[in-house]
Amino acid sequence: MRLLRLPKYRNLDKCFEMFGLIHQVVTSRRTLRQIVIEAVEDFYKDNVKYLELRSTPRDLPKDGASRADYVDEVSRIVTQDKIWILIKRNQTLQLAEVTVNMALLRKNKQKCPYIVGIDFSGNSERLNSDLNRFEQLLKRARAGGLMITVHFAEHFDDDEATRVLAFRPNRSAGFQLNMSVTSNVYTMARNRRDEECKYLFDNKSKTLKLCACGFTSHPHGRLLANMRCQEQQLDIYPMRLCTDDCGVFDTTLSIE
Repeated sequence: MRLLRLPKYRNLDKCFEMFGLIHQVVTSRRTLRQIVIEAVEDFYKDNVKYLELRSTPRDLPKDGASRADYVDEVSRIVTQDKIWILIKRNQTLQLAEVTVNMALLRKNKQKCPYIVGIDFSGNSERLNSDLNRFEQLLKRARAGGLMITVHFAEHFDDDEATRVLAFRPNRSAGFQLNMSVTSNVYTMARNRRDEECKYLFDNKSKTLKLCACGFTSHPHGRLLANMRCQEQQLDIYPMRLCTDDCGVFDTTLSIE
């Protein structure tokens, strides 16, 4: 058996690698249950009062369990929190469509109270990771009552930031935009000030919320956290302080 070693020093690319390592060891219902339960317990120990877990459906070969079985297993465990079903940027469109159909079925037909939406995330620097490839599918998910979260600005990409703002991901009914500017709010604060992007902020995103995490685990986050002058550029939009997987990013909400 090959020993999986977690990198000691974790930049964002290393964190993406760690997610891949975790996927290699989650091969049974038992392991899945253990990881989900321990994750929830860790957040409660940190005094987190509202928790949304995001998870990527996948087969569990040791039990012969399908991706749908995976989602149902997580739903049985998470009875007081919320679940975002994750679509990875670089997966096939066909697989993403299966994920959306699965989420719509459980939310609308089976009335699962825990599934709230689709989380679109992953390494934006990989091939076939562009939002445009999934946009129509995500629109169908939103029309079916699922909320949409899009992670972006994790790497510098002005064009994609503009496209995401134009897409206007929503997290609740009504005209509301949530951006998961995971690990790199500094990108939005200092490097998204061209006229086109500013127009999208001011005219299409009146209730913009920045869901920021990575103030300690990412160099741009640390930079933002230590620059008081950024407050004037960010204080016109509500900001929600979040955290990510503490095992991967080596942080907690208290640390953030």
